[in-house]
Amino acid sequence: VKVSSISLLICKEAVSFGDKKVKIIFCLASRDKKEQIPAIINLTKMVYKTNFIAYVRKCKDKRRSRSFNS
Repeated sequence: VKVSSISLLICKEAVSFGDKKVKIIFCLASRDKKEQIPAIINLTKMVYKTNFIAYVRKCKDKRRSRSFNS
């Protein structure tokens, strides 16, 4: 990993993770294991303190999903 980043994958069909199925997946890439901790904390806060998940579920195209942070 050259640059730490977070990507968002929104699936049309659910993906199985054990006994759970998900359509929204956050992918983290960090240069070291310490750097990912603040990213996970901020991501968790955003999910719990905003309507982010509900907003993403309603998005029909890439442009709309990006506008949440604007």
